[in-house]
Amino acid sequence: MKNIVIVTDCRDVAVEQIKAKLIALIMDACNFHVVLVAPFQIRSGAFLAKLISEEISHGQDTMFLAIVNPVREKPRRLFGKLKNGTWFVGADTGIFTLLMEEFGVAEIFENRVKEHFSFGGLHVHTVAAGKLLRGERPDELGVRIDATGIKKVSLHLGEVVHIDNFGLIKIWSVANDLNFSEGEAVIVNVKGSNKKVKAIFSNRMMNF
Repeated sequence: MKNIVIVTDCRDVAVEQIKAKLIALIMDACNFHVVLVAPFQIRSGAFLAKLISEEISHGQDTMFLAIVNPVREKPRRLFGKLKNGTWFVGADTGIFTLLMEEFGVAEIFENRVKEHFSFGGLHVHTVAAGKLLRGERPDELGVRIDATGIKKVSLHLGEVVHIDNFGLIKIWSVANDLNFSEGEAVIVNVKGSNKKVKAIFSNRMMNF
């Protein structure tokens, strides 16, 4: 059984295309976890990938496939393996930063495919993911590179990293980083504007 986490901002039939192509390439049972990210939100994608990583098994039969639109950039196409044996495939956007910090990087490659595709996530990244999971050698698909040269994101204390379907705001912090009290009013600044959003801090949604 292949364990595949698809982190993506594709919210329509594209997700089913990705899953169908993986099944056709791997020709083995696949267990999919689809992690939906708001459009273009690389930093949120990094957080959600780390969040789901805490709930799944790891190893050579596990793959993190990130297909999140980087907007105006055309970053390198990367793939590699974490030190726990888990694979990752995606663009060089920093979306795997938290996974790499948590588990370490064993090896990383730049994909040999340089051609432009209108849906590179499907036609390049998904294909690479499928080939790796079916046992093809990484050095046949890409060129080994130094992990120190890849892009990373740095999440900031108090940064909004996700807003779920209940409207709950998830902020980047660890226990006791922020000394808010239950029910305390919080002001959230919207980056790039003068807009401010009023919120209420709570440890339990049920309280409201």
